[in-house]
Amino acid sequence: MEETIRTLEQRAFAAWPALRTQHHDGWVLRFADGFTKRANSANALDASREAPETLVANIEAAYAAQGLPPIFRITPLADPAIDATLATRDYRQQDHSLVMTAPTDARCRAPSIQAAPTPHAGWLDAFIATAEAAPQTHAKLAAVLDALVPQASFARIGSAAFGMGVAQDGFVGIFEVLSAPGQRRQGHARRIVEHLMAWGADNGAHTAYLQVVANNAPAIALYRSLGFVPVYGYHYRLPAKKSGRRLVADGRKSKSLSKKTACLSLEVDDFLQHFVGGRDQARVGRVGTLGYDHLRKLGADIDVGVFERVGIDGASSTLL
Repeated sequence: MEETIRTLEQRAFAAWPALRTQHHDGWVLRFADGFTKRANSANALDASREAPETLVANIEAAYAAQGLPPIFRITPLADPAIDATLATRDYRQQDHSLVMTAPTDARCRAPSIQAAPTPHAGWLDAFIATAEAAPQTHAKLAAVLDALVPQASFARIGSAAFGMGVAQDGFVGIFEVLSAPGQRRQGHARRIVEHLMAWGADNGAHTAYLQVVANNAPAIALYRSLGFVPVYGYHYRLPAKKSGRRLVADGRKSKSLSKKTACLSLEVDDFLQHFVGGRDQARVGRVGTLGYDHLRKLGADIDVGVFERVGIDGASSTLL
């Protein structure tokens, strides 16, 4: 099982590349200037020799040198003592997720799919527009996608649905599946995933894999209907937030999120910095008093966080 997990982890690293990588005592440290936790977290691949406290301190120092907060992605390959050590250092758990796999099938082909080997043939612009992401997201996502080495396919159904597949050494990873508001529950996401699985099979992949938030029952049901089964889980450990990084609304009328949203406190991290646009702020302002974790659970309804939590036919799927 460990070797299977290690293989899937390595394929996923290549499919969503970091801009810089370091290796330290069995851990892979990934840096991408803060864009997505996937590309800016420390991941175990092999057993460590250092004591947990020493390992954590050294990884913290590596991220500090990059000007980034230390984020640990905890999979079954990580020594449980590391997770316990992070808990004692007030690191909070976030985004419990599953990695699921399914055999590919070249017969699952959708004729309505447009696909290209590069995101720059219209896919990226249309994806960003449909996701209503913040302006700076375009350049940051482009930088990650331009760093891709394995063969890729960027699929879409007009502006209704999107997804990308990355094929490497017998596996195809499926990422960035997004259905546009108003286009959900029409089977678009299913057709995108089926198409990418067939494309993977055509390019030597025997197995498809993806990542989904563990409590997302609708998305998991969709994936199970396509033959996916859970293989392992993971979660993130993030450092405790400082009080200075918290927005507290005062209820006065204004265009800013903090003034529109009465009695709303939420932590400012990449979720808000990258993905909350003006229209979404108005919708967030109507949800009342919510904690940060509750706001994240509403990701599909308010159409934010699409690269970390993206809509699939009215549900949401984590691609963390």
